[in-house]
Amino acid sequence: MKVPQQLETDRLILRRLIKDDIQPFYKFMSDPESTRHMAFTDEQKTLEGAKEMVEWTITSYATDDAVFVLAITLKDGGDYIGSLGASPDPDADATEIFYTLLPDYRGKGYAVEAAKRLVNYLQNEEQTSRITAYVMTGNAPSIRVAERLGMTFDADVVREGHEGSRYLLTMWKNGS
Repeated sequence: MKVPQQLETDRLILRRLIKDDIQPFYKFMSDPESTRHMAFTDEQKTLEGAKEMVEWTITSYATDDAVFVLAITLKDGGDYIGSLGASPDPDADATEIFYTLLPDYRGKGYAVEAAKRLVNYLQNEEQTSRITAYVMTGNAPSIRVAERLGMTFDADVVREGHEGSRYLLTMWKNGS
C-alpha cells in the first residue's frame, strides 16, 4: 500500500509522522487508559520506545515496505491528536485499519471522521474492497467507531493473547 503524504477532512489533516510527533505519541503510549486495550510492550510505552517506533515509521516511508501510519492533526493549529493506519489482514483477506486518539480528543467525532477518510482512500486509491478493525473486549468506544463506519461484527478473535472481535466492512471495488 502506498502511504499518502496527506489526506484532509473538514477538521483534520492526516499526514505522515514527523519527529515532532514523538512527544505527543509518547503521551499516548504512557497513558495506561489509552493503551489498556492494545498489545504494546512495557518497553514500547517508554519515551525511548515511543521514539524508536516513530523514527522507524518515518524511515520506512522511503522504502518499498512503508508502514502505513498517519498522524491525526487538527487543521486549526496542527496539533497531533492521534494516529491511524492500515495493514494487510491475511486472516480475513482484507485490509485492517486502526485508529487512536489522545484522551482530550475522544468523544468529539475525530476518530470517525479520520477513519472515514482513510476508508475512502483505501477504497478509491488502493482498490480495497474488504476492511477490518480488531477491537479488544471491553473497548466500547472503538466498537462504536467501527459501527459508525458501517462495519459489522464478523468474528470473535484472540490476538497476541487478547480476546476481542473483528469488525468487517465490505465494499464494491471501483468499476465492479
